[in-house]
This record gives sequence, structure tokens and C-alpha cells, in this order.
Amino acid sequence: MNRQQLQPIVDAVANHADDSAYIARVINQTIENTPDIKPGWALNLTRLLTLCTGKPIKGAPFSVFTDGNSKEPFLSFSGMPGRAFCPGAGDCAVWCYSFSAWRYPAAFCRQVQNTMLLSTDAGRLFILDELDAQLRRAKYRAIDRVDFRLYVDGDFRSVDDIGFWMNTIENRPKLAAYGYSKSFHELLGFDVATRYSGDAWPDNYVLNVSSGHKHSAEVVAAVEALPITRGHFVAVPMAKTARHADHGNRDHQKALRETYGRKAFTCPGECGDCTPSGHACGSDRFKGVDIIIAAHLVRLTITGVLTNVFISRKNLLPRGRFGARHSIPDHHGRFDQMTYFVKATNSADAATVRKFKTEQAARLWCDECEELDLFEHFLITTNDGNTLVTQYSVAGPLAYRLEREQ
Repeated sequence: MNRQQLQPIVDAVANHADDSAYIARVINQTIENTPDIKPGWALNLTRLLTLCTGKPIKGAPFSVFTDGNSKEPFLSFSGMPGRAFCPGAGDCAVWCYSFSAWRYPAAFCRQVQNTMLLSTDAGRLFILDELDAQLRRAKYRAIDRVDFRLYVDGDFRSVDDIGFWMNTIENRPKLAAYGYSKSFHELLGFDVATRYSGDAWPDNYVLNVSSGHKHSAEVVAAVEALPITRGHFVAVPMAKTARHADHGNRDHQKALRETYGRKAFTCPGECGDCTPSGHACGSDRFKGVDIIIAAHLVRLTITGVLTNVFISRKNLLPRGRFGARHSIPDHHGRFDQMTYFVKATNSADAATVRKFKTEQAARLWCDECEELDLFEHFLITTNDGNTLVTQYSVAGPLAYRLEREQ
């Protein structure tokens, strides 16, 4: 399912996260209104309905916490991404990588589930029980420190959410928690509350000030002064879109530092062992040090509509006749061994456009169905350096001229 098809569920969770009966109706309507729904989506959305019975919570259809992966081998928690769930989001909402998880039914449903659980007292008690069950597992009982990333996807939605998590973390000193946040007003609101209540921030939570937010310099300065703040984590736009393998490349890291223009530590893209003494983002040794990484995707701005654009989809031919074989993701994120060619007959738009270069860049528009309100999006580049997006819709193809944001 694409973002347009999932939007009714997203809106329901954004506005009625504590009303499971309402969310159940929306999920059922979504399944009914999607006649071509894939079996995996139907199965996982039906599993999600088991959380919407109105009865006491005895189990969750999806794991509340995850063990991470090779890139981030930590215990972690996620919620829903997007402006409705990340109140401090700015331009990051355009290129947020968290939406790519919505290609996978279980990942989307876990985000919905966790956001619903956080919205009720009973759900929060269940989260605490699940966290304690994780810490009782053999792999965590055997160690004194458990790295915990709070919000791989999503962010603090309210001061109340922050209070719940800070109390949870403080009461579990074994956790070495850290996160990236743009919810600056909420964080500052909780800080004011701690002064009046006599409470304090937990010693075992580290905050990274995340770039891409919407806040003023004054607000940022106030967050920098919080006792939990380590420093800034900055996604740096590069002329060339970086692949995951590039982050650990020394030449790429040098180019990244030169682009950033200030002293910084370059993130190698895989957490856990980026320094001999643990990961930098959760370490007080890196307090005040900017940590940088190449932006996941290039940000683009629509500046006009192209005319007289013809689009064709052709089977790939063997290497040698029309060049190398490429694997292109379709709008479900699958790779279908097809290629797309676009020819613009308007001379002002350049005679011929080249095939787009990176799978990551193509996936940006595949994941931005909500923004463009269409089903399939493919990024291409003209031979004069301009960037285009080709969109397929029920009304036919349209092409938008785009410009890079420096």
C-alpha cells in the first residue's frame, strides 16, 4: 500500500490515538476500500485490530521494542513519523527516511501500535511491562549497561510523553538511553516543570539536537543549555546522494567535512562501534561536538511544470546494447528489473533526459505519495543538469521541474 492509501489510518491515529474503536473502524474501511490489497497488508492490518477490542491489554500484535540491526544493534522504540507526530519537524518532513519503513506492513503497524499504546494509561503500563521483560532477557541480564535508542522513528509528541519516558529511564539505571529530537518546545516545557516540581533530568539519557527542525536560534540555544544535551547531529546536503556504504569511506568523510565547513565528527553510518569506547551519539566524551552525516536524500523544490513530455517504460536489454542493467524500485519499493526513459520535445527543457542515477533518490519520490498525491514517482536528470521528477497517475504522466536546495 502507498502513503495515499494509508493516510486515513495515519489521520485516525494522529487525531484519535486513544480511541481504539474509531481506529478499528478506519482500518476496516481501509481494507474494504482497497480491493487490490496485498495479502501481507491485509494480514498485518487485521492483526493490528486485535489491539482495538476495548478489552484490557494482554498482549501486543507486534513487538513493542526491537533489538535493532547491523547498522544499529541497540534496543529501540519507534512511533509514527510525520508532522502530526513530530511537532518540531521542519524540512526534515520532506526527506524523512522513516517513511521508507512503510513499505513493510509490520513496520507500519508497529508504529501505529506503539503510538496508540503511548496514548493511554493502560498502554503505558503495558510498555513498561514489555521493557522490563526485555531487560530480563539473558542477553541483557549479562551486561551492566543496555544501550537504548528512544525513537528510531517518531519523536516526543508532548510534555507528558517526555515525562513518561524520563521517569521510565530514571527508574531503570541499567539503561543508557539516547535519542535525536526536534521537539524543542516540549523539551523546554518539561524542563520548566522539573524546576517547579523539584525533579531533575535523568543522568542516563543523552539528547542529540537533530537538524531539519523548524525552530528559531533562540529556542535552539535554550535546548543546547539543557543538562541532557550532548550536541548537534546534522544531516548535511551533498552534491551527490550518499549510499549507506559511503558513510564509512574516508574520501567521502573528508568531502563531507569540507562541505560542512566546521570541525565535526563524521558518522560512519553504523552505530555501536564508531569509537573504541562506544557510540559517539550517546557519549559525554562528545559533548559539544557536532556529529555529521550526509543527508539521506537530496532536497528538491518544485518550480514549474514541463510541457510536451513523453514517457515510456521498456524492458531492459542485455548489457552492451543500451548500457548496463539497473534495478529500479517501483512504487511499492520492490525492484522490478525495468527501466524508464523520458524524452522532452520542448527544447527549453533539454532535448533528452538521462535515466536517474540512484535508487535512493528514486525512492524519495516513491515515499512521498502524500506530498505529491500520486502513485509512482521517478527521479531523472536532464543533460543540462536540471532535475526532473516524472509522475505516473491515473490521469497520465506529468513532469515537474525541480531545483536543488543548496
